Amino acid sequence: MAFVELLRSAPKRTLSDLLRKLPNHGVGAIVTRDTWHPESKKFWEVVEVAPSTVDPTKLNAWGYQYFKGERQHPAPKRIASVWKHGWLLKEQPAAGLSAAVLQQLAERQAAAQATGLPVGGSEATAGAGQKGAQPK
Repeated sequence: MAFVELLRSAPKRTLSDLLRKLPNHGVGAIVTRDTWHPESKKFWEVVEVAPSTVDPTKLNAWGYQYFKGERQHPAPKRIASVWKHGWLLKEQPAAGLSAAVLQQLAERQAAAQATGLPVGGSEATAGAGQKGAQPK
C-alpha cells in the first residue's frame, strides 16, 4: 500500500492563497497550473496584485502570460481562475526577470508607496472598486 501514498498529490492551493503567503504578495512570481503540460512552457508572471472587492481575504492578480516561453500580450492581463485550486510556483527561468522589468516593478512599488497604496497593489488597487478595472 506504500505506492498509494506516491499517487496522492500535495494539497492543492488557489492562486490567491499561494500569493498571499509570498513576500510582496507574489509580485514577480512565476506561477503555473498543475493541469498545464510542462513542455508547453505555459506560465504567468505576476506583476500586480489587489484585494478582491467582494472578499478582502482573496486576491486578484494581473500579469503576463507566456506560452512556449514567449509573452502572449504586450500589456498585463487579469489572471483568470485565481480562486480555482491547482496553482503551483514555478522556478524562475534561467534568465530570470530582465533588468528592465525589475526596474519597472521597483518604480511601480515606489509610486504606490508615494500615493499611500499598499505595496504590491499600485494601479490595480486604485481601480479595484471599479468594475472591470485593469492595471495600465
